[in-house]
Amino acid sequence: MKKRHTETAARATAVLLTAATLASGTVMEAPTTWAVEQNQNPNASETQNTIRERLEQAVKDASARKDIQSSTSGAAYTADTYGTFEARLTEAQNILADQDASDSQLQKALDALDTADKALRVSSWTVDGVALSGEQSLTAEIEGRSSKPESLTAVGSDGTKVDLSIGGADVRHPAFGLTEGMVTATAPRDGTRPAISVRASWSCGQEITAYGQSFRQDTDGTWIMSHDLPLDADNNPSETTVTVAGQSTPITWDVPTADNGVVSMSGKAEGSVDGQNWRIDFNATRAVDHAGLDQAVAAAKATLSDTMHEYTAASRRTLDDAIGEAEALGDAAPASQYTQAAAAITKAEQSLVPVVWTVDINGAAKGMTRHDDGSWTLDTGTLDQALSVEGGHKLTITSNDPTLGSNGRIILDTDTWKTAKTNDPTKDPRIGFGQWIENGSAVLSATSKGRTYTVTSNWTQMNGAAITNVNGSPVAYDESSQEWTAALSAALDRDGQPAITSINLDNGEQTTVKLSYGKATGSKKGILTRTAVATGELEGSGQKYRITVTASSDTATARASLSALVESAKTRFQPGAHHWTGKSVDAYKNALSIASNILDADDATVNDLAEASTGLSKALDGLEPVEWSTTDGVKLEWSQADDSYHADVPALSSKPDDTLKVVSNDGGKATLTRAAGDAVTYTDSTLGVTEVSGAAHWTGSTKAGRPLSVAGSYDYRAGKKIDVTGGSGETLEFTLRNGYLAANTTSRLDAKDKAELQRIDVDGVKTDIVWSNTLNRASTDTTTTITRKGKAEGDVTVDGHTQHWVVYVTASRVEGRVASLSVIESAADGSTTEHTIDGFDENRTDYTLTLDYSRVSDRFTLGYKSASSDDGVTQGDAIAPTLGADAARILKVRLNGRTYTVTVRFTQPKPVVTNTAARLSGIYVNRTGKAVKGDLIEGWNPDVLTYTLTLGANDPGVYVLPEAPSGVTVKASDVKQTAYSTEQAWTSTAANGETRTYTVRVVRDHADKPTADERFSPAAPKDMDGTTPSPSQSTTDIQAAGYLLDGRFVKQDGGRFNIPEGGVFAYKSYAGQTVQVSTRKTGGMTYEYTLNVLALDGVTFASHTVTATYVQAPTHKALLDGILIDNTRLGGFDPSRTEYSARVSNLDHWTVAAVFDKDSGMSVTIHKERAKATLTVTSADGLVSRVYVVNLTQDAVAGKGTDGVGVLSETGSNVTPALLATAGALLAGLAGLGLHGLVRRRHRGND
Repeated sequence: MKKRHTETAARATAVLLTAATLASGTVMEAPTTWAVEQNQNPNASETQNTIRERLEQAVKDASARKDIQSSTSGAAYTADTYGTFEARLTEAQNILADQDASDSQLQKALDALDTADKALRVSSWTVDGVALSGEQSLTAEIEGRSSKPESLTAVGSDGTKVDLSIGGADVRHPAFGLTEGMVTATAPRDGTRPAISVRASWSCGQEITAYGQSFRQDTDGTWIMSHDLPLDADNNPSETTVTVAGQSTPITWDVPTADNGVVSMSGKAEGSVDGQNWRIDFNATRAVDHAGLDQAVAAAKATLSDTMHEYTAASRRTLDDAIGEAEALGDAAPASQYTQAAAAITKAEQSLVPVVWTVDINGAAKGMTRHDDGSWTLDTGTLDQALSVEGGHKLTITSNDPTLGSNGRIILDTDTWKTAKTNDPTKDPRIGFGQWIENGSAVLSATSKGRTYTVTSNWTQMNGAAITNVNGSPVAYDESSQEWTAALSAALDRDGQPAITSINLDNGEQTTVKLSYGKATGSKKGILTRTAVATGELEGSGQKYRITVTASSDTATARASLSALVESAKTRFQPGAHHWTGKSVDAYKNALSIASNILDADDATVNDLAEASTGLSKALDGLEPVEWSTTDGVKLEWSQADDSYHADVPALSSKPDDTLKVVSNDGGKATLTRAAGDAVTYTDSTLGVTEVSGAAHWTGSTKAGRPLSVAGSYDYRAGKKIDVTGGSGETLEFTLRNGYLAANTTSRLDAKDKAELQRIDVDGVKTDIVWSNTLNRASTDTTTTITRKGKAEGDVTVDGHTQHWVVYVTASRVEGRVASLSVIESAADGSTTEHTIDGFDENRTDYTLTLDYSRVSDRFTLGYKSASSDDGVTQGDAIAPTLGADAARILKVRLNGRTYTVTVRFTQPKPVVTNTAARLSGIYVNRTGKAVKGDLIEGWNPDVLTYTLTLGANDPGVYVLPEAPSGVTVKASDVKQTAYSTEQAWTSTAANGETRTYTVRVVRDHADKPTADERFSPAAPKDMDGTTPSPSQSTTDIQAAGYLLDGRFVKQDGGRFNIPEGGVFAYKSYAGQTVQVSTRKTGGMTYEYTLNVLALDGVTFASHTVTATYVQAPTHKALLDGILIDNTRLGGFDPSRTEYSARVSNLDHWTVAAVFDKDSGMSVTIHKERAKATLTVTSADGLVSRVYVVNLTQDAVAGKGTDGVGVLSETGSNVTPALLATAGALLAGLAGLGLHGLVRRRHRGND
């Protein structure tokens, strides 16, 4: 028994710790059993537990039947069968109490109890409270039910229920609405229970009546009756529905019929109640009455027979139709139809339309008058216009009745037509110019269908429109000549042509009068005049006319303007006023002659005078002075004072010529000569090129001896740039300094401080550099820069001008060294701490750093500060950290051929003496990786709370088994995990509430597999310029800092920035600066660059510090590959999704693990709460972090569960199926619970 107790305690307290140092991604499953000794057979106890558990369940079920028998005072089961059952139950309970009972004993007790259970017999049975009787078959009669039973259940005295099967029903109906019936319900024999047969009868419903009458049953079983109803005047029965058994049913009515003065309708309603069909037959009647309609028909017929009125055929036909529709109605028609027919007759009578005849009299419709004899007449009276008729003097009258005449039209013919005409205003003062008067009378008539139609008309009509003026001039009648006369004035245009050449006279008809003018005269007096007289007879009226037109124009202004211009021209053309070209003088003289002749002509028009003025003005404007200009088009201005020509030409951009040619617009040519003694200025811009500027003057004369002169400035570039190569192969840039051209360059000093550059080649001429004997030194913690100054100078000739040049040379060399070492500590949350190695000496290679034991699970890398690889310090390949004794880290870096080593050791944890009630019994470690208890952890002390395990690179995982004494529970808490180390903590809790936290840290050696950040080493810094001239001799600022990527420099502002993958730190210096770069690693992927800058002057010195983090895909990664809950991977995991839900069997005991790529160098911390796990992932470069959350819910039926956090990491392509890591099943929380449950079961067994 003691051995079994020990094994049970071990099983209850086992804890499986899974560590991040697993190189595989496989979580170790919990073992089937918790056997300590490997030679035990786990299947043996499994069989025993299965039989015992089955017997325990059987006893539990039997005890429930025992409780039923007790609660019914022994009436549930028959005494004989229950006595046997109770005896077998007691035997089984006794077997269970014996913990050493064999499998055969347990199985025998189980079989006996099962047999007795099946033999139990229920004492009695009832259905609906009626007791069943009988031995071979249980029967009963159930009467008085109010409805057919849908189900029946037999209930035993032990509470057992049996559902009975109900057969077909026997049903009948003694009256409409009443139902009686009977069914039989049965159940077959089952075990100890006999067969059951029960008969149940019922009666329901009550008699249904209508209109106080009972229904009678027809031969087909339908319940029927008949009923009479009244019919209203519109043949509507008094009822349309009938209510039977509370249900309203519509009545279906046939069409009405009439017989012997009575109108009748038949109807029917039918339905079904609870499967019984019923029908009611209806008959509705009323008497016939249509006397009012008969009276309306008689009155309408009388109206149509009246001969005193004439109506249109259409309105008479409407009345006839209304009478016919009324007479067609039968006796069975409803009263509403009689009323509608009478209304239609009345409406048709009111709508009778009298016949109307109209005629169009000069555009106005006139109505004719009907006489009693049927004739129609119209007298128009006297019209102010002649009667308008159709061709052949015909007139059409129109009726509103298209049946009269030809489609309602009759054409009247002329009986008489008379007219008379006059145009003499002395006979009728109303007559004007262009008018005449017509007087007339007419009678037109026709006969149709015995009726006569006559129109009589008289008229007096004024014809023609009166012409009161001609072009604004009034007209008058001359009785002596019997003519209409008018006198007009008109204008002559600038050419002497009259504005009016014809006149249009319009009295309704058009008369065109052509005008013929005489010769123009009077121009010298200032008024040019022409006259025209026209006579004729006016169209339409035939009246005679005489029209006189006088046309004139004012020439005085144009004549005065020309006279003034002639006098002005004569004054302007005075000798000596100017020098004119011969061609322009000839044009002037011809224009002046023409202008004089026009002034002497009496018929000169305005245009003649104007054209002479224009011609003379143009000739005056065309007088062209003699002008001189250069061949480039620059005009020489004439000076009247000394009769000379001079010009200032635009500034020249080339060297001026010694001669200058000029030409005139009158065919003249001359050559000017440049004057001697003009001042010249030379401005040097770069070596071999100079700017030449000054002023030039040229003089000469015309053939006539008039002086000619030209002046102008010039500014041009002479020579060609001379390229000079510097000490670094760059092309030097020369700038002007105090009258000479200077440039700067650099060179390297050899070990004896001799410069590599000794001569300067300028345009093929080599000049020695004169070096100073003074050496300058500038030192930092990583370098010493030694510089020496030199100078070369000489002359070159450009366009006759001498340039003096000087090249200043600074030669230098750098002595680089390693300045310091430091240990960079990275925690699982991504935070970093730098530990500087005190007492560093470049010649000493081994150092030791001691840290607190709490830091043992952090990551450690070796940092350094040194000159860059271009400045005398070379860095070897990265060396992965290795493990020493007690998890010490051995960190190495190779610089300048030396391997520097720093060993990081950790202090030993000290015992604590508080909360001793929460002590663990021990922590056991199996280094074979098997899930069986191993050896007590090295250095075990229940009061030492922290332990460290170290594993070789290829060691199997370990199995960790904490044990707790009775009354102490253990529960796993948070995990800290990096690529090759894991820290797992457990909290133990005593019954008195005291707690302790035990921590196990596991560290695996990985010297052959450094992580991505451990392998990384940046390339040497690059200078991307060095040729741009420095702003000054003492400038120590560089142009820019940034990085070089794909051959392109990317400038960065500020002192801290990130460098993308493939990039390298770079900068841009000025020409002549000496820049030395020192490199210091300050973090996993972060480096500090110090740029030590020596200015051109070789004296001024400054340092600039820039921090850069290299962003590489592996070290910038903060993504999990999966999450395990209770060693099962979450389904549907997506690295970009950060929140999940999962179910566990027990919220107090479950495990969670992270699966991630350890090669990336990322780290994970896992914080576990009761129903939630928070996993924080941090990238190796510290720039990216991501938080995953898993929310847990408990299964409906809670299980035992497991405790702890599995922190096993998968590595992508590096995954192998072997167990490569530390492992632990976090089940510590079960320790106390397991022991407690075991003790309780034993006490019940002893009872």
